[in-house]
Amino acid sequence: MSDLCLSLKIQVDELPLVEIELKKANCREKALKARDFKMSLEFIQKLLKEATTLQIEKEKQFVNLSCVLAVALPWEERAREILSHEAPISDFEDMISLSYLCFKFFTETGGLAGRVYSGSPEAAYSDMV
Repeated sequence: MSDLCLSLKIQVDELPLVEIELKKANCREKALKARDFKMSLEFIQKLLKEATTLQIEKEKQFVNLSCVLAVALPWEERAREILSHEAPISDFEDMISLSYLCFKFFTETGGLAGRVYSGSPEAAYSDMV
């Protein structure tokens, strides 16, 4: 077999590896967008699932997104609960304050990456305040 044919065979054999690396790079790019722009919680959930499939979920940007999701999901549930009932104005004020604290914390510290919690969003939140 000629050197050219052998070289092409090696390159073709490496295509699946290149494809996986491109998928990882694409997923990382989406994580940067999710960090820098407003994205839905559904988008972030799908992105984290993709990162897990690609085995890159332990990278800092994905850990941070997981932490954001851990705080955001209970917050969203509480907001739904407040909006579905005639809640007192103090409940709305509390939600606004919590939202501001979360935003300030995540923008100033880069999130919760590197910290270990018992899996409880309340524990993550209580550490923020």
